Amino acid sequence: MNAAIRKTRDSAGRLWRRARVKLARVLLQNTDPHSIALGAGIGVCAGALLLPGLQCVMAFGLACAFRASRLAALTFVWTANPVFFYVEYMIGRAVLVHLNWLDVSSFSTAEAGLATDTGASLAAILTGGVFFGPVVGLVSYLFVLLAALTYRRVRAPVRKS
Repeated sequence: MNAAIRKTRDSAGRLWRRARVKLARVLLQNTDPHSIALGAGIGVCAGALLLPGLQCVMAFGLACAFRASRLAALTFVWTANPVFFYVEYMIGRAVLVHLNWLDVSSFSTAEAGLATDTGASLAAILTGGVFFGPVVGLVSYLFVLLAALTYRRVRAPVRKS
């Protein structure tokens, strides 16, 4: 096997193991599954808003206010930021062009749809985060709630009476 392929496969395996360990740490918290799922939903929603520097503060504050898992909120805000960046941009761009708030000429199609104007790009990212964040936060809440309930049921220790 080629060394480059083996190295890529090993790094992908390490990344997958690291993600599983982070999820297991979140799911093994000594709290109810609703709190864990709420923290995950808050973290993903805050991570999708793409306000650099304020994402962690916003996720931690909302998790404290709603009594959600702070570890889940911070873990998911760190993972949601790079995953949803391009999707947020494209949604925000479509919304802003549809509402005629931005001119289509500020977006160059030769550069894979990225804005040539920094203000237009920032507006598209923030608008996409506002529209996309709550939706993906709700979906992640449901997914993590199901995962936490399943994990607790399958991995629950057998108690002797």
